[in-house]
Amino acid sequence: MAKPKVFTFTTANNVRYRLTEREKKFCEIYCQFGVSGIDAVYQAEYKPEKANTAYSIASENLRQPKILAYIDSLYREFKFTDEEVMREHWYLIKQHHDLPSKARAIDLYYKKNGAYSQGKQETPAPRPYDEWSDEELQAGVDELWKKYQKRKGL
Repeated sequence: MAKPKVFTFTTANNVRYRLTEREKKFCEIYCQFGVSGIDAVYQAEYKPEKANTAYSIASENLRQPKILAYIDSLYREFKFTDEEVMREHWYLIKQHHDLPSKARAIDLYYKKNGAYSQGKQETPAPRPYDEWSDEELQAGVDELWKKYQKRKGL
């Protein structure tokens, strides 16, 4: 059996990694728009027999530091970094003519910065009687009761 070809690359931090041609192809396919890890496994010719196996291979690959480093370097090559995304969002937020895009950009900005969390509930606006003492609440209830009785003619 022939030894697989090895691809060597250096990260922005001057760390050197080695990938097989199949791992390199997996990364390059994975970085394409709309391609999942499972699709990248099949297109990189891993040849899994079942979808579960493809899922496992993709999951395993996407946890390897060398593969993550190469994916990061590809994103940097195509200027798909956090800074560039934030710059694009800032442009969308500043524009005036396309309000739906502006709203989506602001929403994504807040999501990226952790302003939203899963299951986060909006807190209702404070009501004036939330901070009333028991005596003040009782006086308010009594006043409302008197108004009600007067209206009903009781």
